[in-house]
Amino acid sequence: MYLNSKHMQVALLLKKSEIDDYKILSKMLNFTPSSFFSYLREIESVVLNKNETDIKILMNDIRNTKNLLYLIKKKQHITKDERISYIIFKLLKDRLINITKLSEELNVTRRTLNYDLETIKTKLSIYKIDLIPYKNIGLTIFGKEVSIRRMFLGYIIKFFIEKNFLPKLIRDEFANFLKQSNYKSLSKNISNLDIEDNDSFYYNELVLISAGLAFSYLEENLETTSIKINDNFSLNIVDCCVNYFNDLLQKRCYIHGEFSSQLNEYLKHFEKVIAIFFNFKIDDNIYKIIPIKKWLVFLYVKDVFDIKDLYFINILKNELPSKVNLLANKLKVKIPKVSLYDSFIIYFFISNLIDTEIISLKENAIFVYKNIPTSLVENIVKKIEKVYAVEITKTVRFKNINFYLKNNYVSTVYSLENFDLTKSHIKHIKLFISDFLIS
Repeated sequence: MYLNSKHMQVALLLKKSEIDDYKILSKMLNFTPSSFFSYLREIESVVLNKNETDIKILMNDIRNTKNLLYLIKKKQHITKDERISYIIFKLLKDRLINITKLSEELNVTRRTLNYDLETIKTKLSIYKIDLIPYKNIGLTIFGKEVSIRRMFLGYIIKFFIEKNFLPKLIRDEFANFLKQSNYKSLSKNISNLDIEDNDSFYYNELVLISAGLAFSYLEENLETTSIKINDNFSLNIVDCCVNYFNDLLQKRCYIHGEFSSQLNEYLKHFEKVIAIFFNFKIDDNIYKIIPIKKWLVFLYVKDVFDIKDLYFINILKNELPSKVNLLANKLKVKIPKVSLYDSFIIYFFISNLIDTEIISLKENAIFVYKNIPTSLVENIVKKIEKVYAVEITKTVRFKNINFYLKNNYVSTVYSLENFDLTKSHIKHIKLFISDFLIS
């Protein structure tokens, strides 16, 4: 039996995590529990040669197997989707493929390759790139150089992110590409750039390196000056990542504005989820503080190139907070490529922003009354301020409280009467009349 990248993903997750509930683990990989269980059984039959009935014991046995990832890689088989990605990558890199050699290399029939080529033609056509015969040698691609580089960039990012669980054939091809290119100097120079920590997710540097590789490989002249990477790496892409990917993705569409429309759908859903989840409205000032649109653009790039992102396992020991998981599930309704790591970053970015705003705002304590005569309120407030050494900035009638809270930040509510407040961040201090009068 051959194993594939799905088995490698399961093995990687087991090695990195101490979670023993396979339903939780399957959710992290977007697998159904039954599929996850099947992958466990297949790893067991190939690697362990045993038949353990207890699922937790089985997971523990697999987790504790020495050289587990190496043993799976020895049996790893390339899937159809990976085979197609591999052929596209070779075409974008070498600009030429030989069907006979490719058939031998991939260990598939020419008939199978012909089916693959139909899918590949469709994917290339999105970037207005044609697949055509070349001098009875094989097949080559024809299209605008900038379109080829843009598609190439997407697959470089894809292989960078997926490299830990890709089959050997693809990993070797990608490694050879990195050796042929100026990868070392690019990565060194880009890592030395002064990039703001909050510019994007962990992939900020990865995107820059991938762009550098795609647009400088073989140093052919481009038909556009929209992206210029010079020897000193004064990269406009650092400051206009959104516009860059906007342009990149619009070029793949026949319908004008398709990308803009999709990004707007992402944005609307994101704002809606954040508003409900955090009780926090995102305004124009927030967009200046945190790179929300860059996050969404990259999530769309992951969707376009069907990138499987398991970066979250690098920070995973035990289960992530349930709120992070819940946030990921809510965002996935309309933004399918949100990973647990993405959700983790979004959660703590927004939480930190809310905490910072609350700290920076002046303490705002109000007195709320319902049935107390208005003529008494002023004197009651003075008494509260004197007895409890507080400053009450406003008195608000209960029937107006929702309107007031909608337009004002409130940290503490003082009252002498019973009523409910739904705002979770507000401290509601109910004073007892007896204590109040004795004081």
